[in-house]
Amino acid sequence: MNLFLIALIFCFVLIFLCVLAYRLYIRRIFNLDLLYDIDKSKSIDVTKNIIYKHTELKFLPMDVYRPSGIGKDSKLPTIVFLHGEGPERLVGNAKDWNLYVSYGKLAASNDFIGVTFNRSHMNFNFKNSNIKKDIFDAITYIRENAEKLNIDKDRICIWGCSLGGLYVSQFIKNAPDYIKCLVSYYGLLDIKTRTKAVNKEYVSYYPETYLPAMNDKFPPLLIVKAAKDKVKGVNESIDNFMKIAKMRNIKFDYIVHNTGGHSFDALDNNDETKAVIDKTLDFIKKNI
Repeated sequence: MNLFLIALIFCFVLIFLCVLAYRLYIRRIFNLDLLYDIDKSKSIDVTKNIIYKHTELKFLPMDVYRPSGIGKDSKLPTIVFLHGEGPERLVGNAKDWNLYVSYGKLAASNDFIGVTFNRSHMNFNFKNSNIKKDIFDAITYIRENAEKLNIDKDRICIWGCSLGGLYVSQFIKNAPDYIKCLVSYYGLLDIKTRTKAVNKEYVSYYPETYLPAMNDKFPPLLIVKAAKDKVKGVNESIDNFMKIAKMRNIKFDYIVHNTGGHSFDALDNNDETKAVIDKTLDFIKKNI
């Protein structure tokens, strides 16, 4: 057996093991709740599987969480949660993960409306413009149906996790007035740290492109970095974001979870995780 064939077999085995490890990691996340004590004295209603969009291939559903007993005419500020990325067979129904069910309940228990939804997914080359459109379509849907959903359509927070940070970034420059604040948890904020390819779609995910030249039209932003994050490129992307923001004198809120890794909100059960979530809720209440 020549060296080339040995190297080829080694590469295939390595790729297989990496894919297997990622699938096991994602499946573990499926079954984990948010590591936070949600106030169980507050009753919560959820309307599941509202179809906010349909394509030629499938229907895209969302779930809406509300505090129980609110009046028909009540309008509450809303948190829209953006999940991370992965193959569709693994993350295609992320809104039903225990983690995002917990996030919906967290929002409602704090007198917000919580919105979780499924959307399109990237391929392995990080190319899928449909994702950004799905997110904007979901937000358009809740604003157009705000009255029946008890939503204050002019007070919306976008909270993204992991690769969801790519799409949080798209609400920074020239954000609509109804986007009152943004949250990124262990988020990928610069796609250059994951791929060296350059095309028109990728450039929109560079901090050099999406950060404004000045501090105008910039919604309050909270970035949470997990110091022990081992996911390729995530912390490097946050560091580059901060470098560009500092050069442009753009201010934002910043928390480092010193003991946490990627998905600390589901995996790192300690006081620091709870404190970070408390600070996040305080940030949203202050700015929304």
